[in-house]
Amino acid sequence: MHTALAAIPDGQSTTYGDLAALAGTAAQAVGNHIAANPALPKAYRVLTLDGRVSEGFRWSDAGDTRDPIEVLRAEGVEFDDGGRAVAHGRLTADDLQSLLG
Repeated sequence: MHTALAAIPDGQSTTYGDLAALAGTAAQAVGNHIAANPALPKAYRVLTLDGRVSEGFRWSDAGDTRDPIEVLRAEGVEFDDGGRAVAHGRLTADDLQSLLG
């Protein structure tokens, strides 16, 4: 899961559920793991099933005040007016597996 997370390219995101399917676990377990390990690379690219940044998302640096949506937008992830990432930028579990080879 960590390797897949690190491999997510700019302009794309995935969901807790897709990472969970890849790792053979549940989405809640993935969310708990990411929350407990905030320094994981690219954790901000993991979104909820409906394409939103999790309400509980925090940067590893408590002083970091960047808006994760704005960071993702700057990298090329598109969002609709409701703050949901558009589906064409989402990496599924199969896509993540392909990234890993």
